[in-house]
Amino acid sequence: MSENERKNRAKLLIDGHEILPSILADIRAAKSTIHISMFLWFDDPIGQEIADAILERAKAGVKVRVLLNVEKTGMGDPFSTGEREMMKHDPSVKNDPLDVKPLCKKMSAAGVHVRDTNIDYDAVHPTWSPRLRSLASQINDAIDVDELHIDHRKIITIDRKI
Repeated sequence: MSENERKNRAKLLIDGHEILPSILADIRAAKSTIHISMFLWFDDPIGQEIADAILERAKAGVKVRVLLNVEKTGMGDPFSTGEREMMKHDPSVKNDPLDVKPLCKKMSAAGVHVRDTNIDYDAVHPTWSPRLRSLASQINDAIDVDELHIDHRKIITIDRKI
């Protein structure tokens, strides 16, 4: 067995019941860095549990960076998440789970670097290459990225290895 085969492994996790405990365990074991890029991060019991775990690690000196889309999270129901409706049935939730700004402020106050990734997919970025401008224009004309709702990133990197 090679050195790389001994170091690398993967585990298939099927749904939230398997994923959440694994994510929380990895976050709680972080020693140096936690990088999270999440398209939507609701201020619901699960979002708060993850936030509490990263807040604890940030207070312990772990560098934590979070990228999330504040505006699109606030639009949760147009994306058919059903988040607001679900939270009506949870008496412990007193806040609006789609308003993530208070959670972002709480994380920032604890030293977490929080950035809003509200990407303007229709923006035209300047480039020196006429070919790239032409290709970008063709793609932009052919595909309405906002209508496709294609940005659903969920990436967590811990200690540059997990």
